Amino acid sequence: MLVIRNLVAEADRLAQPAILITLVLLAAAVRIPHLLDKTIIELKCSEPVKYARLLKDCRGIDSVQIFGDRLHLAGADGRIMRASIEKKLHEEGVSLKLSTVSPSIEDVFVNLMQ
Repeated sequence: MLVIRNLVAEADRLAQPAILITLVLLAAAVRIPHLLDKTIIELKCSEPVKYARLLKDCRGIDSVQIFGDRLHLAGADGRIMRASIEKKLHEEGVSLKLSTVSPSIEDVFVNLMQ
């Protein structure tokens, strides 16, 4: 209940609080990964803004979100996304670890806002 209360308090500061409140209620009733029908590839890096700009136009990527030192790259086909990300990083001479992760509530929220 404390988590919901904190999220509702945060929702008061948002332009569209109904969406956040709905997400909180849905997350309580349903597992979050089922709310987003996309693959999320996470990339941990020291320069997230640089890599967000570099990777945003890669094939298969619908959105790029920065979460601290990590990027969440979302798209419908994880295989296509991973291949295009790896190709772009290789072209830049960079070797970073990619992981497929479950969508977070933030990923769901961003997807609904698009």
